[in-house]
Amino acid sequence: MNINNTTLSLLLLHLHITSSTDPCTSQTLPCLHVPSCDDGSAAYGDFKITNVPTVEPALDQTTGEICWNQKGISVKEFAFDTHVFTPWMHCNDPVFQKSSVLEIFISPVHHVSDNPIWYFELDTAPSGAMWSGLSNNSRGNSSTCVSADGCDKSGTLECTGINTFPHHLTTTALNKSKGWGIEMIIPWEMFAKEFQPTMLMQQPHSIWRMNFYRYSYPNGPNSKFSNYQLSGWSPTHDPSFHVPARFGVIVLDPAHDCENCSRTTESIERQIGKEENEM
Repeated sequence: MNINNTTLSLLLLHLHITSSTDPCTSQTLPCLHVPSCDDGSAAYGDFKITNVPTVEPALDQTTGEICWNQKGISVKEFAFDTHVFTPWMHCNDPVFQKSSVLEIFISPVHHVSDNPIWYFELDTAPSGAMWSGLSNNSRGNSSTCVSADGCDKSGTLECTGINTFPHHLTTTALNKSKGWGIEMIIPWEMFAKEFQPTMLMQQPHSIWRMNFYRYSYPNGPNSKFSNYQLSGWSPTHDPSFHVPARFGVIVLDPAHDCENCSRTTESIERQIGKEENEM
């Protein structure tokens, strides 16, 4: 049987989609299967203190929900907090200094074992001010470029106003009686083409490395703002959040009503059958 390159590519894609291998199997890192938003969401929480060698729960807890849709990855977080504050009111202000802040680090990867060198950091203050940047971190082991705008340099993303960024990256801060939270859409458009959903499948790239972090002041800030507590979904056991080997694993599952997946299977079978008949 002579199968051309197009059909072979489709067949390999089908085998990848229907593979029963669970990337979360044997993971020592936190690992989460994330559904399409039409099918629900995946919950995460129980943040741990990140800058200690042991596993200790944070004093101020954080919970979150994550799912994906046609626009991108949707994240909602709530931070329990009785000392919410920030002086920052403009995009790319240093919201990670002298402020309450929720941070998301994200990178698509080819393999679960890839610790990304390139990844996005997305930080939101209670005012809604957002700092966003592309990081280049030599502590990673995978140099794949993940940005739609290339990886010529790292640094902050262009922005205007309080939180307007390229590719429709958006965040909203929510202030509530027991704390505060965010709602963020991380658009597919900001990632390199190979990680964007294709017209063929309309399904997301599967494997991502992510972490969710927080600066909080459980007893209120002191005069030097030095009494913050660092917490996260996957503790880094390091004074820094920038430890790619400790990023958790996110698996974006296909939609349950993935009609296009079955259509693709039928298309592959028809194409192979057609080529066999033409031999």
